Amino acid sequence: MCQKWGVDHGGFYQPSGTKVPLHMMCFGLNWDRVTRYDNPYQSDGSEPPPIPDDLYLFAKTVVKDARSLLYPADNLPLIYPDVCVVNFYSKSGLLGLGLHQDCDESLDSIERGLRVVTIAIGDSVEFLFRDSDENKLNEILLESGDVLVFGGEDRHIFHVIKRVIPLSCTTPLLQATRLIQGHLNLTLRQF
Repeated sequence: MCQKWGVDHGGFYQPSGTKVPLHMMCFGLNWDRVTRYDNPYQSDGSEPPPIPDDLYLFAKTVVKDARSLLYPADNLPLIYPDVCVVNFYSKSGLLGLGLHQDCDESLDSIERGLRVVTIAIGDSVEFLFRDSDENKLNEILLESGDVLVFGGEDRHIFHVIKRVIPLSCTTPLLQATRLIQGHLNLTLRQF
């Protein structure tokens, strides 16, 4: 899906001012690290393509499945994602990104703790996170196919992809998708 839409009008672009080997695009709503949701994210004013149905349903199913593991389940509200930020880190190694929060959504979305669903594809990455009131960083390895869901009390975690692990993507996936070396990260949210 990302390959198909990424080369079209409104597809992948390199954010201005970034020193990180990053290309990004959106499905659904526009989002940009500088303008947030306020303006079109590309200099040509293009609008992003809609979120593909399969991706939308996948995110809803992931949150529904996560709800089944919690009691009470209403502590994990369902989401109806209307934005998917797609980041492709085209080089391996340390990225030099700063810790950040996904907190640009509407006040209602933030206060309700609506989940953020992150999908990892391609090379594995070292993912760092910490609670907003802690100093200790936790690290997990996100491998291709892993899905991370955070929200509720954890909606405000600080997080970052620290490093892309070179050549860690499986050969069958590379051959099937023609994905170049790097890490593709899809983050679905509800504004």
